[in-house]
Amino acid sequence: MPISEELLQRIRNNDPDLTSLDLGANQIGPAGVQALATALENNTTLTSLDLGTNQIGPEEAQFLANALEKNTTLTSLNLEDNYIGPEGAQALANALHNNTTLTSLNLGANQIGPAEAQFLANALEKNTTLTSLNLEDNYIGPEGAQALANALHNNTTLTSLNLDGNQIRPAGALALADALHNNTTLTSLNLWGNQIGPAGAQALADALKVNTTLTSLNLRGNQIGPEGVQALATALQNNTTPTSLDLGFNQIGPARAQALANALHNNTTLTSLNLGTNQIGLAGAQALANALHNNTTLTSLNLGANQIGPAGAQALADALHNNTTLTSLDLEANQIGPAGAQALADALKVNTTLTSLNLRGNQIGPEGVQALANALENNTTLTSLNLYNNQIGPAGAQALATALQNNTTLTSLNLLGNQIGPEGVQALATALQNNTTLTSLNLGANQIGPEELNAIEAIIQRNINMIPEISEVMSRIIFENSTEEFSSPQIRFISNKYHPENCVRIVENLVRHVPNDDIQDVLQRVQDMPGAIGSMILFTAFKAQESDLPQNKLKLPEDKLKLVKDALMEMELTSLFKAKGVTKEGVIGGLRDNKSGNVKLKANPENHILGYLERDDIKTPSPTVLNPSEEVNLVESANNNPKGCRTIS
Repeated sequence: MPISEELLQRIRNNDPDLTSLDLGANQIGPAGVQALATALENNTTLTSLDLGTNQIGPEEAQFLANALEKNTTLTSLNLEDNYIGPEGAQALANALHNNTTLTSLNLGANQIGPAEAQFLANALEKNTTLTSLNLEDNYIGPEGAQALANALHNNTTLTSLNLDGNQIRPAGALALADALHNNTTLTSLNLWGNQIGPAGAQALADALKVNTTLTSLNLRGNQIGPEGVQALATALQNNTTPTSLDLGFNQIGPARAQALANALHNNTTLTSLNLGTNQIGLAGAQALANALHNNTTLTSLNLGANQIGPAGAQALADALHNNTTLTSLDLEANQIGPAGAQALADALKVNTTLTSLNLRGNQIGPEGVQALANALENNTTLTSLNLYNNQIGPAGAQALATALQNNTTLTSLNLLGNQIGPEGVQALATALQNNTTLTSLNLGANQIGPEELNAIEAIIQRNINMIPEISEVMSRIIFENSTEEFSSPQIRFISNKYHPENCVRIVENLVRHVPNDDIQDVLQRVQDMPGAIGSMILFTAFKAQESDLPQNKLKLPEDKLKLVKDALMEMELTSLFKAKGVTKEGVIGGLRDNKSGNVKLKANPENHILGYLERDDIKTPSPTVLNPSEEVNLVESANNNPKGCRTIS
């Protein structure tokens, strides 16, 4: 699809609302790329441009390179899956010598060979802004890897390098490992599918013993074998930097799984480990399960297709009774059967941290899914469950339907290929009438007619649209004095204490386009809404900011974010003051500027109520009597000690 003149004009005119542009797979053609590149030369607002899969050749790449020589705002450029070839790669590399704003460049699948990798390496020697370079699915070989490794000895800005599928072999891995001995900026290295073998893995393991910056290493599908894994396991015993390690498809076997498990007993930094398709068997699963009893940092573990069987699932389930850090567990295609599912279900009844469980292709049947459904009735943390191809039938679907009537946390459920039939889908449709949290349900290949599928899709779409629709209703109430009321599903959605991010997103929608000067007034109107719904939303959103979960954080521009947080805190404090019969005289710079967060209070002479007054709670009564005219400062702190607080009466 050719680029419209209207879009080009917006780029030429520096439209402030156009900061990101996705034209991937649009067949924009040579003329479109040339026009776009010309418009980019003087543009000062666009920061991200995606031109992936657009049949861009060497000539079009030259146009874009010319634009990069002049443009001073673009930070991310995606040219993946084109055919820029040697000439295009050289032109872009030359542009990087002078460009000082681009931080991310994706040239994956572009027929780039060793010579072009050398051009890019030369650019990296001089460029001081590029932080991410993706060259996956090219053919740079050992020579190209050597050139890039040489650049890494001197480059001090690149943090992410993706060489997935480049046939760099052991020689390329050795060169990169040598660079890692000196490089202090690279944090992510992807060498998936490069045939580096045991020697390459050994070299990288030696580098990890001294490197203190690399946090993510992907060696999936590299035939590193038991020797390579043993070397990496030894390195992990002492290295405290890597957080993510992918060793999938490497034929490591049970003994080397034991070595990795031993490393996990001591390692305190690794958060993600992928051992999928590695023939670790029951013994390997049991060793890793034992490690999980003690490990307190691993959050994601992939053991898919490892023939662990029911006993392996039992061992891991036992670990989940005690483990309090693992959030994602992938046991796809492990023949765990009904017994394994029952063991995991028992764990889900007590575990409070696991959010994602993949049991695809495990023959758990109706009996296994019944056990899982029983666990879901009370589990309040699992958000994603994959039961694809498990022969659960109509009875299994009925059991899950019953669970979904009570469960308020699950957001994604995959039932693809389970022969649930019309009876099963009808049970699910009935249950979902009252469920407001499930936003993804895969019912493909289940002998279900289009009418039944449409009914389910309509309910799921209702749940997906819940946040924008609630936001629109609230906007009409507070801005247009509408008298409309929330529907029962909407109230259930707002009241779901296990998904505070719902209220966070609603607050974001309400204030995103509100002028900063009006934020306090708008949030006050929300709080004053009838039925305490507004107060509930604001209180939940405010409390969610204390969580470490990224989905609970308000995502707003920095200046607006500060205003919203300050307003929410002040409103919460006002509620506490009111509950204690204390009038808030004002806020001493504190809530907005003062790091101590002191709040100026004055006792209310008409309501002498005893008690500590803090941000988080109203503490137990105190005998201290405060003179009604005396002003006091209450220090707001996350570590507030009631014994150290002034009391008011």
